This record gives sequence, structure tokens and C-alpha cells, in this order.
Amino acid sequence: MIKKETIENLSTFRIVKINFLLVWALFLYGLVRFSISLPYIIREIHKDKTPTSLIGYIGNGLNKIAVFYILVYLYLIIRSLSRGNAFHPRNPSRLRKLALGIFAFGVATFLQQFIIDIVIMRMTSLWYVINKLGYLLWWIFIGAVVLMIAEAFAKGIQLQHDQDLTV
Repeated sequence: MIKKETIENLSTFRIVKINFLLVWALFLYGLVRFSISLPYIIREIHKDKTPTSLIGYIGNGLNKIAVFYILVYLYLIIRSLSRGNAFHPRNPSRLRKLALGIFAFGVATFLQQFIIDIVIMRMTSLWYVINKLGYLLWWIFIGAVVLMIAEAFAKGIQLQHDQDLTV
């Protein structure tokens, strides 16, 4: 007879698997949409003759890569948790990589906005610069929280390993 917990874990895993397939579908849709619109983008950049649109498109591409990176590691962590392996040895590493993706997303977005708004468009008011730095600090804070959670998981794995050895 199948245990109720096994059925719940399987249904949770199926939900995570469906969500991951949906993320892949959205990523592939964005990739196809970008490749179809690439000639238009190049024509607009050539016609516009300003680096603003080029930096915008490059920045958006980097942001999409960072978001995809974040989603992949988030999926791996959720899959591990849904299988009942909260203290899997790879989870701290996955959480650190997730934090790295969050940092990369924040920095890429900040640099894109900084270059476009401050360097090219010459928006140099102090309030505007502080607002952009606040946005970057928010993403750094979120990444730091994820890093702290990764260290807590690493300590939990070490404690569980020590407890397994004493039994």
C-alpha cells in the first residue's frame, strides 16, 4: 500500500515539474520572439543612432539570463525540498548560486539604468542617483538574506551529519 506522504510528495513534485516546464516554455518563447525581432531591433538601433536602445536591449537580455539562472536554481531547491531532502548536501551550494543570480540581476539592472539615465541622458540629480542606488541595495539585501539561509542550511547539514555519526 502506498503511503499518504508518498502521494503528497509525488503531487508536489509534479506541480514543481509543471512549473519548471512552464518556465522553459516562457524562456523559449522569449528567445524565439527575440530572434524574430532581431532584424527590427538592429534596424531601429541603426536608424536611432543613439546607444540608448542598444544598451537597453543588451541590458534586457542580461536580465533575462539572470532571471532564468535564478529560476533554474530555485527549481532545483524546490525539487529537493519536495522530495523530503531539506538537508541535501547540494542545497547550500544551490542557495549560494541563487544568491549570485540575484546579485547579478540587481547589478545588471542597476548598470543598465545607470548608463542610460545618468551617463547618456545626463540625469544627475542627487535624488535620482540615491533612488537608483536604493534599488541596487534592495537586491543586494535580498541576495545577502539568501546567503544567510545558505549558511544556515550548511550548518544544519553539518549538525545532521554529526548526529548520524553519534547514533
